Amino acid sequence: MSFAERVVLVTGAAHGIGLGIARRFSEEGALLVLNDIDEASLTESARQLEKAGAEVLAVRADVADVPEVRAMFSEVKARFGQLDVLVNNAAIFSPTSLLDLLDEEWDRLMAVNVKGVLHCAQEAARLMMEDQGGRIVNLSSLAGKRGRTIFGNPGESTWAAYAVSKAAIIALTKAMAYEWAPRHIRVNAVAPSLVDVGRIAEKDKIRLSGRIPAGRLALPSDVASAVLFLASEENGYITGEILDVNGGLEMG
Repeated sequence: MSFAERVVLVTGAAHGIGLGIARRFSEEGALLVLNDIDEASLTESARQLEKAGAEVLAVRADVADVPEVRAMFSEVKARFGQLDVLVNNAAIFSPTSLLDLLDEEWDRLMAVNVKGVLHCAQEAARLMMEDQGGRIVNLSSLAGKRGRTIFGNPGESTWAAYAVSKAAIIALTKAMAYEWAPRHIRVNAVAPSLVDVGRIAEKDKIRLSGRIPAGRLALPSDVASAVLFLASEENGYITGEILDVNGGLEMG
């Protein structure tokens, strides 16, 4: 899958899954736009990718802030004149239980995880409609299908706010796909289970891996492979799809 001369914007790309996705796109020749709110990590990740030969534009922006999002896309247009792929990866988490969840925490999480996806997709779609269309891939989660993460047991926190936000991504993806298909914009989502980004204690990794038929946690590269396929020219007809990346933990 070649992305040579294709402009790809990945939000939340300073580390973890987002950086893994950006790295794979760079290996396929993409012109990269990296976004994150963590400016120091963003700068370092961009430096590493440039050292490996990628052309990178790093833009610090809060995806929950509409003026910042609009400014970011204006910068993309000024630098590259086009946008071919948007990967909506930026997200925050909340392990707070339902009884203890405060409005402020709920509102911030929804602003980043749901409104942020909408804001970025709107601006991306406008740019893509000026050209020949494009691809949008949103990051949902198995939690969005189950209403809970795989961390806890009955009676423990379900990470409900995060799960609800990722369920909203599923509905948004389908709505975007339906509305924008006539404009040659394919919109899909990837729904990973727990992804090992180096922050999980070994004992917890062993415990959680035992719940997964494939016998291990997902890696950023597993998610990246799914994203790249959905964003590629090989996907000319799939839209509105929620692609599971969970090692058989959930099927259908």
